[in-house]
Amino acid sequence: MTDWKHSCTYPTYKLGFVGSVARQGNEDKEQQLGEVFTANVFGHYLLAHALAPLMKGTAVQEPGRIIWISSIEAYAHAFNPEDLQALTSDAAYESSKRLTDLLVLTSELPSTASSTSSFLQEKGDDKHKKPIMYLAHPGVCATSIADLPLILWYAMLFAQYVARWLGSPWHPVSSYLGAVSSVWLSLAPFSSLSHQESTEGKAKWASSTDVFGNERVVRTEVAGWGWGGKVGEKADGKMRLSANRWRGQEDVTKESREDFEVLGQRVWREMEDLRQTWEKRLQG
Repeated sequence: MTDWKHSCTYPTYKLGFVGSVARQGNEDKEQQLGEVFTANVFGHYLLAHALAPLMKGTAVQEPGRIIWISSIEAYAHAFNPEDLQALTSDAAYESSKRLTDLLVLTSELPSTASSTSSFLQEKGDDKHKKPIMYLAHPGVCATSIADLPLILWYAMLFAQYVARWLGSPWHPVSSYLGAVSSVWLSLAPFSSLSHQESTEGKAKWASSTDVFGNERVVRTEVAGWGWGGKVGEKADGKMRLSANRWRGQEDVTKESREDFEVLGQRVWREMEDLRQTWEKRLQG
């Protein structure tokens, strides 16, 4: 009540389960995967790898697009590289979304090329362009992700609208408006997207609205990366907003940008190792 906008955008009062796993039909702990990690990241990771050969580009055909859905709650402090699947964390959801940010935003850097090539291209295929990965998030929307009694559902809806009316740009509220960033990434001309990300840096594209619910797509600030992976970037009020910034957010420095890339390299290697391990298990 005393910090409405911020607490409705970056809630710190949620309680998460610790150690939930997606059981594989046996009790071998080494063959169990984190439930949220599997649902939010690893399942899609395997699917994207399987479909990547169908999305390769040629000299006359643009490559396919793989659009990952992140969250405004992808806090850096929620992710522990020593616990990739967040099995010891009570913030497994936030951890999985931070992992998504790390994977996508570093996917076109030279330092991750060996891992991304093995993930997105068939072995020995250097003639085709690999699919491009993009990152989006829907802002804060009222969905059934949490099963609430009807009265609490309407209370949540009211709280989110009030946050928007108080000036939060991150409350589309409806899932229809929340989808605008993903739809835009799907339909925007490839040349336009490529130009924006090559000149302004790779972005986490967000669904945003004004107080009247008029939607737009903007860049989201990511801890350690900023709006485009460039040190010294500043909010411009159009594509790069500072409104309702998470209070723990710090400006990107040369050191934090380097740390982000190093962490990106590490999680790409570990995800590829995990993918190859599980593909062998599933084939066996």
